Amino acid sequence: MIARAVSTLKENNMCLALVLNLEDKPLTLNKDMFIVQALPIHEVSNIESVNTLSDGKNSKKIDWDKTLNFDHLSKEQKSKVINLLNKYDSVFAQDLSEGQCGIVQHEIHLTDPVPTRRKPYRVPYQLKAEMKRQINTLLDAGIIQPSKSAYAAPVLLVKKSDDSYRLVADLRKLKSKAIPDNFPLPNLNEIIDMLFGAKYFTTMDLTSGFHQMLLHPNSTHLIGITTEFGLFEYKRLPFGFRNASSSFQRLMSLVLNGLSDLQIECYIDDIIIASNDFNQHLARLELVFQRLITANLKGKPSKCAFLQFEISFLGHTVKEGKVLPDSKNLKSIKDSLPPDSKKKIRSFLGLTGFYRKFIPNYSKIALPLTNLTKDKVSFVWGEEEQKAFEFLKNYLITEPCLHLPDFSRPFSIFTDASKYSLGCVSVQEDASTGFHHPIAFASRKLGPSEISYATVEKECLALLFAITHFKNYLYGAHFNVFTDQQCLSRVKTLKDPTSGIARWFLTLQKYDYTIIYKPGRTPIVKTLSPSLIQILFFLQILLSSS
Repeated sequence: MIARAVSTLKENNMCLALVLNLEDKPLTLNKDMFIVQALPIHEVSNIESVNTLSDGKNSKKIDWDKTLNFDHLSKEQKSKVINLLNKYDSVFAQDLSEGQCGIVQHEIHLTDPVPTRRKPYRVPYQLKAEMKRQINTLLDAGIIQPSKSAYAAPVLLVKKSDDSYRLVADLRKLKSKAIPDNFPLPNLNEIIDMLFGAKYFTTMDLTSGFHQMLLHPNSTHLIGITTEFGLFEYKRLPFGFRNASSSFQRLMSLVLNGLSDLQIECYIDDIIIASNDFNQHLARLELVFQRLITANLKGKPSKCAFLQFEISFLGHTVKEGKVLPDSKNLKSIKDSLPPDSKKKIRSFLGLTGFYRKFIPNYSKIALPLTNLTKDKVSFVWGEEEQKAFEFLKNYLITEPCLHLPDFSRPFSIFTDASKYSLGCVSVQEDASTGFHHPIAFASRKLGPSEISYATVEKECLALLFAITHFKNYLYGAHFNVFTDQQCLSRVKTLKDPTSGIARWFLTLQKYDYTIIYKPGRTPIVKTLSPSLIQILFFLQILLSSS
């Protein structure tokens, strides 16, 4: 990693650059490897200012009191936060030209060298001025440059929710030839889980994040765009291109390397910082700011939230010890109309399926809808489909709440099997009340051969599904399995189990668990928290109506 700096050329036209390795393993710099981009400057009024933190005089002053909400903080706390933000105001920018990071450059590898080229799309007369303005903005910011490339993709203006327009390149032909980059994205549920115990939350969104990442010089000509104003090529990573998310995640993983133990996580260009102490949170914020300055990455002030008690992050609302679906996403679900095509059913199931861990027996409830998505099934919208659709909408708009897992305390699971599906919930006992609070629900439908299983086999399969699904919570610690099926409590002692049951329990031998039989529903319900009882009661009422 090379920090942004000003350097003076020596007599032999050479200059020095400090290279920093932030990884936990040796890094080899091969001869002729591209590691830094040098740009000429004509005048420097104060070279010392480049090597010091911004004091707010070198850029437009941000009025943090008006930009952000700090009403929940004391006067002293508010003053400390604003002082820290002013100290590191160079971390933030609205101008696209300010953020430019070359630590990791996006390099494109294609399956063949044959150029892809298409004619420019016609632009409506009323949008020509907007198209030209956006092209000029990208040119001035150094994001694109004039080109002689053999590659040419058309561009179009896509209207955003605030009625403004985004310039988008139609790179479908080039994307189909790009070799996949398998750098993994973080698991969203694991990021949410690590927020347990936090009182203060901060989220940061980078200003046009992808546009801050440089393209490798060998790849710039590949992303040529053609317009009626000329042919251009991207110098930085465009939105929506294949592997863009993986490349940017690789970059951010390097920038924030070693900070995950401090409740600092990043999902592509979204950063979240959590802590249970105010001063501790300021220290973690400063650490992140220093990393971003070194990488020359910029945050967007209007899309940041600092030291909040409740935060929205990647479709979830998180507050002390609890997580809920984000109300903005729930509005889309609430406003959904009954689907009239398979495509719209898949879209609706995608919306609700994102929150399936909040919904008991999701697979069973959604079964009439998922059946309609099959290729050989005709689209017929009937009473069962309408009831399933209405249930998923009505259940989610009640804003079901789950508790964040406390890995210092034991977990328990409840399992259930029905004719066509399996369901389970992981819970944790509240030490003060003795109630079990829900951590996450899970379910799946039975396969064609599994539907014919005997009751004891289905219950064993539900146990296997529950334990393997929640293995991140359960592995390496003792846990209890609650069931109202006596056959499940005796299955461990069967003298001659079927080959399937024997195989399943061999799989579960590495887990330490106790099966607890509670006859009937009432004894089990007595151990559940009021919130979990409310969830299950709501579920029973709606399902009984169907």
